[in-house]
Amino acid sequence: MDTARVVPRAQQRLGNTCICRTARITLDVDRLYDVETARRAQFGLTESQHETFVEAYERGYYTIPRKIDGGDLAAGLDISHQVLSERLRRGVRNFIENTVVVGDEAE
Repeated sequence: MDTARVVPRAQQRLGNTCICRTARITLDVDRLYDVETARRAQFGLTESQHETFVEAYERGYYTIPRKIDGGDLAAGLDISHQVLSERLRRGVRNFIENTVVVGDEAE
């Protein structure tokens, strides 16, 4: 499977399109992100999902063993444990759909 890299500049995007044509690589662009200026670079995440992931990561929710549990993380974000759980699950789904599963696989 051929893969492409993220290219931050418009000129490089055009150059890569020409390289792909020359190499006979089919390139379908669904979205373009300016990763140099967009901190969260979208990836399908809402702002609240992004903020929750960052907070969870920084406070040790994803370490083994966890440094913070879901209840304390939710309290620190001033949301219920249920909202935290749903936000993380939806965020993971959005992230996977926009990074891991591509095209028809997402259906």
